[in-house]
Amino acid sequence: MDTSKLYFETHTISDVLGFILITPPSTASRTAHEIFSYFPFDTYDYKNGKVFYKKQGVTHAHTPYLFEGHEKYKLILTTRNPYAQYSSRFMGFYSSMNQVQSSLNFKDHFTDFIFTITSDIKNKLKDTFNPELCWGDIDKEITYKIRVENISEDYKNIPFIKESELNLSGKLDEILNRKIGNRIDSSQPIVRKFPSDWREYWSDESAENFYSLFHRNFERWGYDKDSWKK
Repeated sequence: MDTSKLYFETHTISDVLGFILITPPSTASRTAHEIFSYFPFDTYDYKNGKVFYKKQGVTHAHTPYLFEGHEKYKLILTTRNPYAQYSSRFMGFYSSMNQVQSSLNFKDHFTDFIFTITSDIKNKLKDTFNPELCWGDIDKEITYKIRVENISEDYKNIPFIKESELNLSGKLDEILNRKIGNRIDSSQPIVRKFPSDWREYWSDESAENFYSLFHRNFERWGYDKDSWKK
């Protein structure tokens, strides 16, 4: 299956509220699409730099590029420290495994995981556009950033959400408490073997390799190169 067609050719837009919603992978994007389904957002297909109305309601997607006419909209972007973002991907990858090797060294496995990802992306960049890299290149002011690290406050900082029945009724808190941190099955033995603090996964080698490729996302989203050390 071509995942680019599934995740990178769909936009979520509200003509009523005047917003584009962009949700990179592993930034609580599924939670975002559940929350914004309570508001007048619609699904648009993206093709050749233009968008076309597809259906009412939101669709879970990660389309990172802007489109002709985007100037009339403001931008909502979900974000997460990129180091934490890829630690989460690593945990998600291993959470499906049932066997645990007694000699498993999580940091060595993680370093190999990051090396494989960055090598694959560098190879693909030789002849194709890679959407993994381009959220940091969106040339548009971010009106509202929804950071995983500050998720409740950031949602409630958006006026139409703060003043909504979704928030006032307590439903927003219910969704956030239910969703965040529950994507990975922590009951799996191999997951219990790994640290819960994403900072422990990184080393100077893996962090430097990763930052060299994704530095634009750090700069654009407001995260420090050495944040894995803190």
